[in-house]
Amino acid sequence: MPATAISDDVLVNPRQLATLTWIDARGTQRSEIADPGLLRHALVEAIPIRTSNSHTNSTSYRGHALFSQTGQQLWTESRFEWFALMWLDMFHDIDSVAVQPMRIDFGDGTHHFPDVIALHSDSRQVIYDIKPAATITPKAAEQFRKTRDVCASVGWGYEVFSGLPPIVTRNVKFLWNFRGPDHKPSDAVARRIIELLDTPRTISSVVMESGLLLPVVNTGIFHMVWKRQLQADLSTRFGYSTLIERNSNVRDA
Repeated sequence: MPATAISDDVLVNPRQLATLTWIDARGTQRSEIADPGLLRHALVEAIPIRTSNSHTNSTSYRGHALFSQTGQQLWTESRFEWFALMWLDMFHDIDSVAVQPMRIDFGDGTHHFPDVIALHSDSRQVIYDIKPAATITPKAAEQFRKTRDVCASVGWGYEVFSGLPPIVTRNVKFLWNFRGPDHKPSDAVARRIIELLDTPRTISSVVMESGLLLPVVNTGIFHMVWKRQLQADLSTRFGYSTLIERNSNVRDA
């Protein structure tokens, strides 16, 4: 969906509180002071307020990516942003998410466009900025500090996603391929996999003893790890020697 531009000619009194501007689900541009009153608005339904022509470390990926938990097609401006959404999709329980949801005009006359707002399943609303650790300059760090203060004044959480260890990144990108409903195992296959995990076991031993076709059980296991129905150590190379186990705190597949 194309972005709707907003004016840069916003006059801000340094003594004033920060203000937020966003475009609601009906396409109406709105602005309010950054205070707890913003919690009554569904900013997780906001239309992207901008799309940029370039992005640091973009390396060619600009487009839409499927967020599997909500079925939303989300605009991403870089491969790093695409991966950050992948991380959010796998490691957090999310009810709704919006990208480029707002512009914050700080009281000192500067402004910032946070990357993501997400409504977590526990009702927390969290703002995320996404930037590789190596590119966070003192200026960016100060911008993030001011954004954190604004979020605190509203009642939002705030996090900066700056990357994961390379091996975890590789594993998440692999498992992302099995996120979709077409990879969801049938109830019978899922039960068979769970039956074999009375204790933690390697993927290879579950595959061998399942009695199921190799592509069927492989895909089922990978999908269930993505959905966190099965636990696996992603800090080491993910493969047939990886130990998996049941996860008692699971989300729906």
